[in-house]
Amino acid sequence: MESPKSARKRVSFQSRNLSQSLLNNSSGVFVELTVAVATKVGDCVYVCGGVPEFGNWNPKSAVPLKTSSDQYPYWNQTVQLPQNQKVSYKYFIKNSQNDIEWEDLPEDRVFQVIGPHVVVNDGVFGDNNSAQRVHGRVQVRWEKQQQSVPMNSLLELRNLSDAGQTFTLFNCSLRLPLKVQEIEGKKTFEFDHDNLYGIARGFYSLPDNFVVIWLGMLDFPVPENEQKAVKEEIFKKFKMIPIFCESETVEKHYSYCKKVLWPQFHSISYSTSEIWNENVSSSEYWEAYQSINTAFSKCLIEAYEEEGLIWVHDYHLLTLPTNIRKHISDAKIGLFLHTPFPPYEIFRTLPHGSKILNGMLGSSLIGFHLFDYARHFLSSCVRMLSIEYHSKPGGLIFLEHNSRVVNVRVSHVGVDAERLKEVGGSPETRALVNELKSKYDCSKNILLGICPLDYIKGVTLKLKAFETFLETFPDQRGKVILIQANTPRPHIDPSIPEKLKSEIEAIGDRINKKYGTNDWTPIHLLWCPFPLNLRVAYYKISRTFISTSMREGLDLTAYEYLFTDSFTQKGVVLSDFSGCTKAISAVRANPYDANDVANAIHKTLNTPKSVSMELRKKDLRIIEMHAIQKWAISFVSDLVCVTEKRKHLTTMGLSLGLTFDLSDLSGSGFKELNSRKVLRKYRKTDHRLLLFDFEGTMVEQDPNQTTQPSQEVLSILENLSANPKNVVVILSGKRKEVMEKWFGRCVNLNLGAEHGYYFRFGANSKFLRNSLLNDSTISGLVPSSPSPS
Repeated sequence: MESPKSARKRVSFQSRNLSQSLLNNSSGVFVELTVAVATKVGDCVYVCGGVPEFGNWNPKSAVPLKTSSDQYPYWNQTVQLPQNQKVSYKYFIKNSQNDIEWEDLPEDRVFQVIGPHVVVNDGVFGDNNSAQRVHGRVQVRWEKQQQSVPMNSLLELRNLSDAGQTFTLFNCSLRLPLKVQEIEGKKTFEFDHDNLYGIARGFYSLPDNFVVIWLGMLDFPVPENEQKAVKEEIFKKFKMIPIFCESETVEKHYSYCKKVLWPQFHSISYSTSEIWNENVSSSEYWEAYQSINTAFSKCLIEAYEEEGLIWVHDYHLLTLPTNIRKHISDAKIGLFLHTPFPPYEIFRTLPHGSKILNGMLGSSLIGFHLFDYARHFLSSCVRMLSIEYHSKPGGLIFLEHNSRVVNVRVSHVGVDAERLKEVGGSPETRALVNELKSKYDCSKNILLGICPLDYIKGVTLKLKAFETFLETFPDQRGKVILIQANTPRPHIDPSIPEKLKSEIEAIGDRINKKYGTNDWTPIHLLWCPFPLNLRVAYYKISRTFISTSMREGLDLTAYEYLFTDSFTQKGVVLSDFSGCTKAISAVRANPYDANDVANAIHKTLNTPKSVSMELRKKDLRIIEMHAIQKWAISFVSDLVCVTEKRKHLTTMGLSLGLTFDLSDLSGSGFKELNSRKVLRKYRKTDHRLLLFDFEGTMVEQDPNQTTQPSQEVLSILENLSANPKNVVVILSGKRKEVMEKWFGRCVNLNLGAEHGYYFRFGANSKFLRNSLLNDSTISGLVPSSPSPS
């Protein structure tokens, strides 16, 4: 494999072939310019400089650059310049309204024309440190690399590393990828490879200039008096920050996730789901969901480093991006949804659905497994929030929301191929395989299913389809067995839902009694956790893998199965509603049609070995192309390239809820408050009216409306209102009795309660209704002019 260093030498970022006749033209030297610029639809990139060929610093005469869908975000142009000429220049962006944004550089870019052909790679727009210079004749090659990572994503990240640019990636998931053991009363921690759908290790495949800091909750309780020590130990050892919340809030948050969002996102509407009988839709569960997201945002804001990258994972934290955006307006925030996103017709029935969309739209980049899920998300944005989406060169889709661009990308996660090879060849796994071979009759065709115990996984449908298979193909009786492993869902109450377990056991027992013999049991049900080494052992002894999920984002167990012993004859039967069906060569079946699944099993078992082996080779290439390491690198590469607050806008936060937005007030007369100017004018004037909002100003925004002003705030208000030149008014939506109780000690303070319906002028007056106020009532409010000293 070519090293990154040699790859840079062959200048793979440069534009396509220049004809040899042009290169040999004696009238000047051809110079190829390339720069990476993240642009919006309608934007154009220009180069302008201090020579006539670059317009003599006149933007109207600047040279336009070009790009294409396979080159974006790289813009390039070839110009002809005199030999030995020294050129100073900069790039600028012109939008569809002809507004110009120059690169913000401390000094001009400079290069000298030497040799018959000059190639100038200027790195990233606005960053002179990332530029490279290559002089002399360069043979340019554009070799398409067969991998899922965009052609130069890893190379780009390493180029930034060589340029001295470092990044901190804050990875946010509900749970930290840690396991704990308690030995003699002392907790010891170790990395959990199976956390976050088994892809946790992929985030550590980034180049050395990336520092990964993980934020999340622990999967076990920690007493309050031990939390500080545990937090320090985990951060020191793993660069992870545990977040501690009240157990009741955690339970309600998880109930909202698993009993509301999980079925809804898998296209099971609450109107047809019995989970709503538990009143999970009540506001307290939604408030718990928001509280956990707020706790994450507070922790991240404390740890955040300037120009850091933030990556949020999955449906547990969908309002986190906007919570962060309220405090760090220019943060680059990525969100990846590891589940499906439901069609609009189902999502619209979700209470708080528009708030969830607004929470997601605080992201800079949103990722989905499949285009279908992205399409459903975009449709919901259009129809619920009236936000249109657009496309731009390079195939990216984006929305414009609150004066920002939110990019949408599609790239499904893969498996950790390296770890699968490592585990598959370990002595422990080989021992497990030998043990299983002695436990099961491997001369029979073993059908395997492994999934968490969940209605959505369709285990009862699978068992009924297997019964139909035995009825339809009696010659297969005694020749095939089904092993169904039902694992407890991670991070949930360890007690298995008894109702579903009883249903599965009842169906399994009935089929075994109906068709089983003394030496043949058709169905084997397992109820235990299945770590990777045990899964791999079962993969190795089985002939066909079966998944009959009602809806599945991406079933990585099918990927694992095919990758394990990938050069043996194996088959996969997948539900039509699994995301994997669009990627691997499985036999598809409708899980609701028992005959369809039965025929799919029969087809898989009777596929000729030569055909099966050819399909496995194809699947192996796909699985390796989409390994988690490449997926992580690709997503982070896109996140690095997104632009937040590219224009210096005058903005104003109009709300502190999930409908928070930053509205562009440029050209409307609004200007950012200059505190020094205000202070100068404050000192010079004799009459000052100071109006303060209470909620969100005097105290932090509180959904429960119970936060009182601190003693420090009250002291400041007393000092301000004691000055005879000042009229200080506090405006609030609270009841007048509450305002009186909290601010009664401030003698000269004026209060507006219940959104201005009641007013009180000073402590010696009573609250009056707004309708009773007149000039005489308020005549004493404005202080008289002080006597000249």
